[in-house]
Order: sequence, then structure tokens, then C-alpha cells
Amino acid sequence: MAAPLPNAEIIDRALDVVRGHFAPSPLAGSGEVRWKLEQRLPTGAFKVRGALAAMCAARERGVDAVIAASAGNHGAGVAWAAQQLGMRATIFVPRDCPAIKRRKMEAGAEVVVCAVDGYDDTERIARETAIARGIPFLSPFDDTDVMAGNGGTMGRELQVQCPELRTIVVPVGGAGLLAGLIASYAASTAPPRFVAVQSEVSSAFAHSLASGEPQLVWPPAASLAEGLEGGTGVTGVEASRSANVQAVVVPERAIARAMHRLHHQFGEPIEGSAAVVEAARAPGLLTHLPTPMALVVTGGNVDPSVLAAGAAA
Repeated sequence: MAAPLPNAEIIDRALDVVRGHFAPSPLAGSGEVRWKLEQRLPTGAFKVRGALAAMCAARERGVDAVIAASAGNHGAGVAWAAQQLGMRATIFVPRDCPAIKRRKMEAGAEVVVCAVDGYDDTERIARETAIARGIPFLSPFDDTDVMAGNGGTMGRELQVQCPELRTIVVPVGGAGLLAGLIASYAASTAPPRFVAVQSEVSSAFAHSLASGEPQLVWPPAASLAEGLEGGTGVTGVEASRSANVQAVVVPERAIARAMHRLHHQFGEPIEGSAAVVEAARAPGLLTHLPTPMALVVTGGNVDPSVLAAGAAA
């Protein structure tokens, strides 16, 4: 059964937790296009928001350990939150998980590298282990507190940083971030337009919106946006259909170029899973949308060799 969308009370509680550990990420720019720079957060990605909020809520229920599956950034967030809260965490990752993300997990959690490629099979193994050990599984997107922490708290920040915001462009994989953002604007009389972007080689969300049937699993494929690989969540798809979210897919070559442009613009590495929003802007796919527009740059955890390959594309 899919987790329900967070309500305002749950989002406000998550915001209190997040604010107790780090400041809002900046919204760069002042013209028609702004950039929400989530790579500036403690683990270098937005997922620390949801991991912290969900694990704090779990600790209040008496939970002292969690199991997670991750392509990288969720696991890093879980490991960081475990350190902050004095909890234990075991994180299952696919064998193709980037080394830079795996190292961040190993700093605060036990990391189990599975003999599989892609997220979906990794989650299956992690869930089976969680059941066998009697330890709660913490989903990176199909969890109400995770949605509240990731998208809900980000939405609250954007409402303060740019009250006149008309469009939000966000990377999408499992769609938990998107679901939380939609929920954060539920009470708004004029919510912004939402655009969800992913790679054309792993486009479960776009196919879900087009077909009306959530694609819960998706064949693994090599991608610069490996953090968006795999199936999507039911809650995110349903919320997106209600909010008339537009799905956009971009080619891998465009992602590589966008990584290079953002690196040059901000002087910081930007991972492919975050650069998809810039990749969508460059070909003019977003020019018809109302402004001001915020592009959510979700993280900067990328191996130097991958960044160099993007610069050469």
C-alpha cells in the first residue's frame, strides 16, 4: 500500500526537525530563472532532509535502527541522520553505486553492496532483509515522513525565498520529492506549475503519467542520472496527475553538457541526477512556462571521472 501524502502538520513538524540541524539551501539568481542549490546541504544532496525527518519520527516511536536501499544520496542522508540521532543504519546499494556516495554512507552506517545493478533489485534484497531481521525499512520515496522532509520542507523554503514563484522544475525518480513539493503547496490559492525531468533511458515516471499506470519497476540502464534510475512510486504519480505535472525526458548527452554548464556556473560539481533540470532548459523545452521559475539542483555527489567525461561531451 502506498504511503499517503503528508499534510501541513507533518510538513511543519519535518521543517522543525530540519531547521534544528541546518539552514535552508540558497535560491540563487534573481531573474526569470532561479536555482535551488541542494548540493550545499550537509551530505551534498536534498535527501538528507527526508532521512532526518523520517528517522527523527521513527526514534520518537522507539525505533533505534533502520534498513534502507539507495542508489547513493538517500543512503548518505540516512547515514548522516543516524550519526546525528544516535541510531543504527544498514544501507543496501547496487554494485554500480558511485564510490563518492558509498564513502559518505560508510561514514555513519553499515553498507552492504549487492551483486545486482540498479535500484529495484537492491530494494527487494533490502526489504527481504528488513523483514528477516525485524527492522523497519526506510524507503527513499514511498514514506510520508520522507516526502514531508524532502519536498515538504523544500517547498516551505521556496515559499519564503520566492513567494511569486510560478514554475518549479524538479528531477524525478521515485517521485517522493515531487509529491512532497506538491503537498507543501496544497493550501496555496495559486500553486506553481510543476515539471518533472528524467533521463530518456530511465523514464518510469514519464511512462506512468502517459499510461495512467504507475511503473513500480523499470529495467536498469547505465545513466549519468543514476540516482533517478528505477521504478516510480504510486503516491507521487497520483499526486502528479492531480496537479497536472508535466513530464520531460532528456538524452544522456544533454545531461553531460548540463553538468558541465552548472559546474562552470556555480564552481561546484553537480551530479547528473540534478543536472537533468538544466538539460531540459537548454533545448527550450521550458520556454513556454510561466516565470519566475526555480530549477531544483538536487545534489553534487559525482565522481571526478564522471564529471570530466561530462565536460568532454
